Amino acid sequence: MGKQNLYEEFKSPLVVASPGIPHGRSDALVYLFDLFPTCCELAGVPISPELEGASLAPIIRGDRPRVRAWLFAAYRDCQRMVRDEQWKLFWYPRVERFQLFDLASDPWEIDDLAGKPEHSARLAELTKQLAAEQRRFDDPHAPPRLAATRPAQHAPRAAQPSADDN
Repeated sequence: MGKQNLYEEFKSPLVVASPGIPHGRSDALVYLFDLFPTCCELAGVPISPELEGASLAPIIRGDRPRVRAWLFAAYRDCQRMVRDEQWKLFWYPRVERFQLFDLASDPWEIDDLAGKPEHSARLAELTKQLAAEQRRFDDPHAPPRLAATRPAQHAPRAAQPSADDN
């Protein structure tokens, strides 16, 4: 079934190797659909402005550390996510709830900061960016309304007895 949510290191690993490409490492935020414009640029082929992806050639050449500041992802109609290098915001459209994580201090996404007053400005900033990314990718779910939402609450399910327990 594969991965069924947007938690845990949602950042596509990508390896680019070829003669003439210097060895190195980057923590740039990339999409897999960046590969086509990257290959086009490296091959000297014009890149259509209609493509959603960005060429990673400037990163590969060492000209720039990144080609974007944000990543957006959606899982079905139940999860939306936007992240930058430090912060990650989840939006649950079905229940209109958020989760906010500081990936620098909480890489395992355990401590939800969405309900903490000291993070309200960050929540508002990321919510605005989420709405912008949803519009950019024609996401059919309405952008979140911050005032009408509340932080998600973690409530682990109680263990259900199995047939073997009887």
